[in-house]
Amino acid sequence: MELKTAGEWSLSSGVWELDMDRPGLELKRTALGYPVSSRLSREVLGALMQASALPRDGSLHFPPEFRFSPLSGEQLRGARPADKDEAWVAPHGAAPHTGQSGRVLAGLRQSARPLALARARRHDPEAEPDAALPLPPPGDYEFFSASFGSLDAVLLALDPRKGTLFGWVAGVDEWVELENGKPLLLSETALPRGAWRAELAHGFHSRLYLPTERGLACVTPDIAALVYEVDYAGDGPAVGAPVGFDGRVWAPCREAGKLVFIGVDPAGGAALRLALPAGIEPGEISAPVSQGRVAFWPCAGGQLRLHKQVSGEVLAAFLPWPAGIAPQFQFGSPYLALDGALWQICFDNASQQYTYLKLGTDGVEQAPASSPRLCSGSYTYRFSTRFTDEPWNDPEQGDDSTPSEVIVPLVESPATKSAIGLRIESHEALETLLASNEKLRAELVVDDASATTGFHTIAVAQPWRLRLFRHGGRLWAYHPLLKSIAGWDLA
Repeated sequence: MELKTAGEWSLSSGVWELDMDRPGLELKRTALGYPVSSRLSREVLGALMQASALPRDGSLHFPPEFRFSPLSGEQLRGARPADKDEAWVAPHGAAPHTGQSGRVLAGLRQSARPLALARARRHDPEAEPDAALPLPPPGDYEFFSASFGSLDAVLLALDPRKGTLFGWVAGVDEWVELENGKPLLLSETALPRGAWRAELAHGFHSRLYLPTERGLACVTPDIAALVYEVDYAGDGPAVGAPVGFDGRVWAPCREAGKLVFIGVDPAGGAALRLALPAGIEPGEISAPVSQGRVAFWPCAGGQLRLHKQVSGEVLAAFLPWPAGIAPQFQFGSPYLALDGALWQICFDNASQQYTYLKLGTDGVEQAPASSPRLCSGSYTYRFSTRFTDEPWNDPEQGDDSTPSEVIVPLVESPATKSAIGLRIESHEALETLLASNEKLRAELVVDDASATTGFHTIAVAQPWRLRLFRHGGRLWAYHPLLKSIAGWDLA
């Protein structure tokens, strides 16, 4: 083979040059053209890029595309392959957006990745976690784990209400703020926490799709340079969160007083715009859900809906609730029934009782309920007992729920048929508990078909603000009022 001992190598992983201190190559510029950050050591960059190495000296790095050294001709040892399925998309671990129409359901509090704790039965609620990370700078964060200009997964912390983005890079062991690489900065969002979600298109340069006051933000972090690039779709603030639907990422924006749906093509095609008639005031907009040929954003006044017709055309509409109906978003996700229908818990002011309304349809179908239940998608909770049947049907033989205990589900793990949530002692009505700002003791639990197992305990105000995420083979738990991010090994 022809050997090369000088110059640079322009590759898909970036631009590499001869290391002047040792017989290897080092990354100089990223694939997006940015200089590599001086804060990242040779060893850190080698891990991020899954660099190849000489068998006799693993500290001599070469681009991951190389199988032989261009300096000596020796065969190189490749790094372990990156796990492309490891991506975690805030807030609940939805599957990354593929740009195809095949994703059946998105938007519920369900993780696409299994969340089975190692040694779960041996965990103790008062035991220390398996690992801990320091908190990012003060804020309220959402977390992503994916390849961001790297082959290894990187952990990002986003504060949506401040428009700040931090990266945790193994080997640096501190949160490093990413700067804007182009003139545009990342805008903040005005969406409440419960209405916020994001989409992620996974690849070597994974891209985030975020709702902001500037529009639907398309953010490309470049971790080796500690920068990000951002572009915006839409000419006004995103008033609802994005969701993947029909091969695009859609979000409602407000432009010149009108509601306009913006549909971004992850493959780089032109964005689509679907405007609603003037005068529609949906009120508070909750987190969206997409299912098959329908996507909808439950609102205080009704549903914003996208519907793909048999012709292939996508139509936008606003469907108001029946008179006197008020949705109750504080109880969690819409309920996913066994037949695949989605239902939103509401309060009927006329009958003074809770009721469930079927979503995504032109007609009105509702089912009165004797009491509200907390919901993560497929599971609902009455006090501390999990149910998988319709929440408007009371148990025939009663149930063994303890009225003094409540389980607040945080995320479902369909792969393990379990949920992770918080067990809280309370004698308050559910509505009163969720409105409380008092400091509460809460036990993190794994609830599956056989048992409810506690594995950690916290004491903070509004413990249900806890965010769970998966990164590096661990489940992590973040709350802005705790002193660190706790982690547990996953099976």
